[in-house]
Amino acid sequence: MSEDEYTLSSAYITINKINNQGETLPPNTFILYTKEKSKIADLLIISEKGDTTTHQFKISNLPDPKLFLNEIESGESLPSNLENSKWVLSAKYPSIITLIANYKITSWACTIGNVTLSVENSNEIPEELINQINSLPSGSKVSFIATVLSEHDGICRKLSGGFTTN
Repeated sequence: MSEDEYTLSSAYITINKINNQGETLPPNTFILYTKEKSKIADLLIISEKGDTTTHQFKISNLPDPKLFLNEIESGESLPSNLENSKWVLSAKYPSIITLIANYKITSWACTIGNVTLSVENSNEIPEELINQINSLPSGSKVSFIATVLSEHDGICRKLSGGFTTN
C-alpha cells in the first residue's frame, strides 16, 4: 500500500517523515514521538477508501548507546599508535542499529591501571592521555566511564566502555 492510500493519526503521537538529520525517510517509514508518559499508544490508520485500523504498540526509551573513540567501538582494539589527529569520545549506536539519536558527553573519566583522568564539558581526548595510551604495552586495558545526555529524550545515562591496545 502506498502512502497516498492511507492517513496516520493519533491523539498523543507526533508522526514524522523526516529524520533528525533532515533526510526524508523511505516510503512507508515513519518516526513516531509520543507526547505521553504512557507505556502504550494507539495509532489509527485510515485508508483512502475509509477503512480504519488501530494498532496498539508499546512505548519504551531508546536503548543505551555505545562509547566510541573516533570510529572505534568500545570492546575493539585501539591501533598501536594513536596518531596526533584529534581524538574524541562519543556515544552513538553501532552501524547495525538504524536508530538515529544525538548524544552529548557531559563528563568522562578514563582509567589506565591505577590512574584515572576526569574531564568535564568536553569530549576531546587530551594530548597527554593520547601519549600515555601510545606508551602502553600491547594488550593493556583503557577504560572509560561517561555521563551522556540524550538530546532526543533528555535522559542522562552513565555508560562504560573499554578498549585494548594493540
